[in-house]
Order: sequence, then C-alpha cells, then structure tokens
Amino acid sequence: MENVPEVVGKNNIAHFKKWEEQLRKFGYSNYVEILNGKNYGIPQNRRRFFLFSILGDYSYDFPKRRELKYHLKDFLEDEVDEKYYLSQRMINFFMSNTEKQAESGNGFAFNPIAATDEGSIARTITTKAGSRMDDNFIIYEDEEDDSEEVTTHQDLKETLEGGGRLWRN
Repeated sequence: MENVPEVVGKNNIAHFKKWEEQLRKFGYSNYVEILNGKNYGIPQNRRRFFLFSILGDYSYDFPKRRELKYHLKDFLEDEVDEKYYLSQRMINFFMSNTEKQAESGNGFAFNPIAATDEGSIARTITTKAGSRMDDNFIIYEDEEDDSEEVTTHQDLKETLEGGGRLWRN
C-alpha cells in the first residue's frame, strides 16, 4: 500500500493500528515506512507512506537511501510555452498574500525555486498545480544573468525587474 503520510498521523493512527492488527490476525507480516523521493535519487520533496503486507512469516527491508545525482534543472525543458509563465498580476497577488500570511503568523508563502541552483529540489506536485502560492514555481533567468541567488521577496522583485520570469511546474 502507498498513501500520504497522514494515514499514520495523529487523526488516523488509531484506525491504522486496528487495521494493521487485523492483518496480523489474518497471518500477514507488516512493514511500515515513510519514504521521501529526494532520498532515493529523485529531486522532489515527496513524502509517501508505504505498507508491505506479506502473508506468512517473512522479513522485508525497505530500500537503502540513494545519493541524489540529479537536480531539478536536469529535468526542466529549455523552452517553456508562454502559457506556463505567471502573469505579473498573479505574482503580485502571491507576494501580497505572503506578506498578509506572515503578518497573521501563518507559514504559507510564495517561495519560487531557483532551478539553476545545484541541489534544487521540487516540492510535491499537487492537483491543480500552479493555483496555490506554495506550489512549484520555477525562476527562469537568462543564463547570462549574473545576479545573486533569489532568497527573499526583495531578491525576487529585483530578479523580475531584471527580466527574470516565473513559470509553474
């Protein structure tokens, strides 16, 4: 079984434990682990819950972690259709909303990924990707641009003013 980690979260753990116990009563050996794609060679932060249930008395070891050999930029296309770029209106909305969220003490933030950075890792891809401010947004800068790394909203504003663009993944 593969699912979201919340399957064993505080709101669901009691039900999960009952279910796992029932599997044991039926004679299954159960192996549970939460794995993250970034620990297995994929440049994406994607945590998933896994349960292997094997009928009988068996032993199972989850795969060992792998070195991350690829970076997000290794999977991105060189040419991106215009329809995937964010409009200035949407960028302004996300940045304004981030400031409001920070003032309210919430952690939701618009933080685009600089895909040209070594070690950049994508966030989990969601349904309706590109519609929430914490989705994957990629900063695209001209390769001849020698600007600093984009780490703050002021850096982002300067990058965009300098011709950088954002697109959704």
